[in-house]
Amino acid sequence: LQFTIDTEIIGAPSYVEPIIEKFAVKTATAEVMKKIELVVPMSADIKRFASEECGVDMTQQPEGFVLKAKDDTVSVYSDTNKGAVYGLMTMLRCLDDDGNFGVQCICDYPFSAFRGIKLMMPARSEIREFKNFIAMMVYFRHNTVMLEIGGAMEYKRHPEINEGWEEYAAFMSE
Repeated sequence: LQFTIDTEIIGAPSYVEPIIEKFAVKTATAEVMKKIELVVPMSADIKRFASEECGVDMTQQPEGFVLKAKDDTVSVYSDTNKGAVYGLMTMLRCLDDDGNFGVQCICDYPFSAFRGIKLMMPARSEIREFKNFIAMMVYFRHNTVMLEIGGAMEYKRHPEINEGWEEYAAFMSE
């Protein structure tokens, strides 16, 4: 199934739209994926399928998902919106260079509940790159950003703090 700009996406939050758009091909050269649907919560039948076919107990994996392709539709099942987004991002990562999705079923869940990174406050001139980086984090199923804002402040009465932050920022930049 080929993911194109005409593929209807149902149930995806607006913040993932810019990520999704980067993967859609403009012109179809194969069988077209007509629809992607995010289904929250997943039914007991899907949970049973995950347990029997994949060996995954989805009742113990709140951010887990089942990704199934059938006919011209790809369905992402999860008990949480986060899990559904993780499934959608997994689908995007499975696309080949021509936008083809050749997988029939994936049952998966995050290994760790906390998946994140600590970043320094970006400069104003770097906000666009920062937003692109956050989109990349979503694509790779990260769920936490710790933003260091103390280093972006100047302490006029305590220049030693400023010097310490400059040293720390230089070290982290390396």
